[in-house]
Amino acid sequence: MQTQNTEDGAPRRSLSPWAQLAILLVVSLGVRLALAPILMNTFDRQDYISTAHKAMKYGIARYYEPSADYRGVKNEGGLRGVPLPYPPIQIYSYDLMGHVYQRFFDSTFYDHTFWRELPFDSLALNYLIKVPLFVFELLLTVVIFIFVRGRQGDRVALVCAALYALNPAVLYGGSLWAQPDSIHCTFLALALIFLIEGRPVAAVPMLALALLSKPQPAVFVPIALLLVLISNPLKQVVTAAVASAGTALLVLLPMLLQDSRSILNMLSVMSRVNPYVSANAHNFWWLVVSLGGEDPGRLKDSAVVFWGISYFALAMSIIALLYAGVTAGIIRKAREHIRAEHFAFIGLMFFTFGVRMHENHAMQVLPLLLLSGLMLRRQRVIFGVLSATILANMLLHSPEVTGEPASRLIEAARLINAAANVAIFGFWSYEIYHEFREREQSEFGQGYA
Repeated sequence: MQTQNTEDGAPRRSLSPWAQLAILLVVSLGVRLALAPILMNTFDRQDYISTAHKAMKYGIARYYEPSADYRGVKNEGGLRGVPLPYPPIQIYSYDLMGHVYQRFFDSTFYDHTFWRELPFDSLALNYLIKVPLFVFELLLTVVIFIFVRGRQGDRVALVCAALYALNPAVLYGGSLWAQPDSIHCTFLALALIFLIEGRPVAAVPMLALALLSKPQPAVFVPIALLLVLISNPLKQVVTAAVASAGTALLVLLPMLLQDSRSILNMLSVMSRVNPYVSANAHNFWWLVVSLGGEDPGRLKDSAVVFWGISYFALAMSIIALLYAGVTAGIIRKAREHIRAEHFAFIGLMFFTFGVRMHENHAMQVLPLLLLSGLMLRRQRVIFGVLSATILANMLLHSPEVTGEPASRLIEAARLINAAANVAIFGFWSYEIYHEFREREQSEFGQGYA
């Protein structure tokens, strides 16, 4: 408790920042536990439960091997009976929850031999597959609070922590859809924090853990490694590389000990997943392809756009050009300090122009933007709009909400949402460009003087 004086001089007690954070965490957990019994996103939930069972039954290395017993309707062909095309950290978490369910709730869980027999509607099992992501969502809330508190004070820190913990998009993606974004987002946020604080030996291993949770953080690897190289002495760079390699080895060791080919199997599975222009992400490609009269969720990203150039090649070219410009600006800004907003911008850039994007892939932008403290008006506007469009992206692809097949009204709403995402990226690009230009002009003026 802290004591403050009122206007008449009488002492008034107020809760300490840590007590307020504790209350926020308790409330946040309560909201999540209350929403968790709502079972949505059926296909993905079946994948998560199938993952828990397959990893528990066959081991982490053999998890990535083809298996007819897990060749569900959704997974026919492309993934060849591998429920989730994710790196091992998420598979470990589902494996653990499968063992907990087997030990305390259903001793017959292990004995199932076909994926359709699994207890997909078991309330206990659905709670358990959400436990890891709830843990990381609360942990990320604490990370945001601690970092922002050290720079903008208690009040701003608590507000930013609450904007993540109670964000409708985060709650919908986690509590209702059971999407495990919080795992890689936590490691990614920690990597950025350590990068900002000039601690590469901690930053690079955290980035490795983010990559070993989900592939989306790969877009941050080039700029992060470049900043480490140019901002630190060789000894620290080498130590960071060794620490990162050791961290990755520890995560992958159970797979390697069981089967040395498991890494190649994992990469093979990941490379073939959802090879479409858009996997229901309301981004630039959803807008362009839909307005062109085709279904972005069924059009292969290997399809030719013009002159023999595929959607995949065109998307990568656009990202590379934008990335080069943003990287040059960040490197110049890094002479003063590394800014979280710039990394958040890269995350949205990847979502806007990347192919194979899902509804929830822009989620990693939100915690990175919150690390800025939302001190600028544009940051608050961008955060609010993105929270709304990410939520809308998931809502507009929830059969429980939209019905099947989707009506023309729903299809129009999807186009509007895609346009909003492209527009907010355009606005953010304009703001970032002028920020970089002002710095260049200021440096030129100082040099001339």
